[in-house]
Amino acid sequence: MSYLLERLPIESLESIRYEMIQSILRNKTLKDWRLRDRWYLIGMDGTGTTGFKHRHCPKCLKRKLNNENHHYYHPVLEAKLVTGNGLSLSIGTEYMENTERREDEEKKQDCELKAFYRLAGEAKKRISAVKHMFTNGRIIRETDCI
Repeated sequence: MSYLLERLPIESLESIRYEMIQSILRNKTLKDWRLRDRWYLIGMDGTGTTGFKHRHCPKCLKRKLNNENHHYYHPVLEAKLVTGNGLSLSIGTEYMENTERREDEEKKQDCELKAFYRLAGEAKKRISAVKHMFTNGRIIRETDCI
């Protein structure tokens, strides 16, 4: 399995994940776990994957720890289809990362909300059952992300 996964492009693995979720929803495998018998619940949360004392690449996000020290890290936003019985199926992952830039530039870093819009747009394109998503109390309609 390791031999195969090392040679597959990451886009192929992402496509497999979306196709599996699409098949589960199309076959109504989880229909008993829909919210109000109508909607599937998708939970999203950010988490850190790696952290460093020194910048190791230009895409690192930077957090100030105190007056002298900084923490460089690579967070991700993970979206999961969740059910009432505790099952959670990954439907997407979006990395939060800075674009290539000079060290001295003042620029806002990537964040969970920006990653949410990217991930929601991708999920809506690939999974036909995804029609609306909510964030910070605001509904994101089908046309907002596509």
